[in-house]
Amino acid sequence: MSTIIVPSHHRADTKPFAELADEPAKRARAVMQFAGILERSFNQDAVTHGIDFVKRHNTDTERKRRADIMGRWYRDLRNLGYGHIQTMDEIPKALRAELDGGNYEPPERKRLWAPGEQ
Repeated sequence: MSTIIVPSHHRADTKPFAELADEPAKRARAVMQFAGILERSFNQDAVTHGIDFVKRHNTDTERKRRADIMGRWYRDLRNLGYGHIQTMDEIPKALRAELDGGNYEPPERKRLWAPGEQ
């Protein structure tokens, strides 16, 4: 009898990034926004912890770690049904919460109001 290993992590059944940002323009926009969020996170660290902290921690490994956090939240929020714009608004908050050692709970998904809707 063979052993079957099943991922236990709740993110194991998520869609790939390419499916969540299915248009090339949307993927490109997400990557550009990720870069801006990443830079702002280090700028915020400089204000909070000082420039020496950022000089020590702004490494390729730390940049990849932060990019992985943002990618994970992008997938999670999109899989929960958030639109691209709301997802990108929430990622900096989620990233900061994780960097500060806290937890982030996304807000209830919001819908845009449309005329004629109840």
